[in-house]
Amino acid sequence: MRIDTTGDTVWTFQYGRDSYNEIGYSVVNNGNDNFIILRNSTPIGSGDAKIRVIKIGADDSSWNNLYGATNYDIEAYKIINDYGGNYIIAANDVTDDINPKLYLIEDSVGRLLNTYDYNLNDDTKIFSIDTAFDKGYIVAGYGICNNDTDGFVMKLDTAFEQ
Repeated sequence: MRIDTTGDTVWTFQYGRDSYNEIGYSVVNNGNDNFIILRNSTPIGSGDAKIRVIKIGADDSSWNNLYGATNYDIEAYKIINDYGGNYIIAANDVTDDINPKLYLIEDSVGRLLNTYDYNLNDDTKIFSIDTAFDKGYIVAGYGICNNDTDGFVMKLDTAFEQ
């Protein structure tokens, strides 16, 4: 739904597909009256959970893409603008063992530029990412070790390395 400054509805639209369960987790306003919405998207009755990213552009620059692979389950919780005008998604491959990942998405058409895998211990998930003062990134999540759950923070440089 989009409303104007007086609170009147300009337009409404439902994104998603009837054959998928979809839950929205994060939204970014890129400052140009464009919004990026991050959703987890799971086909009803089967696995292969994917990430859906939707760009709603005031300038008709909209796109709607799924990211992930067949026979893999991906979940994501946070999307941010990066320093180059693209988007970064904090996600987890939860197919077998949990494998934290970052997805780098191009702004103009939503093309996947790269994925970064972080082989931490088997029970570590990332839930959030933000930019750091030195143009790197801060990632936060939790890990389970010896039946204790602990939060963690990971600092990444500009090349997404620890």
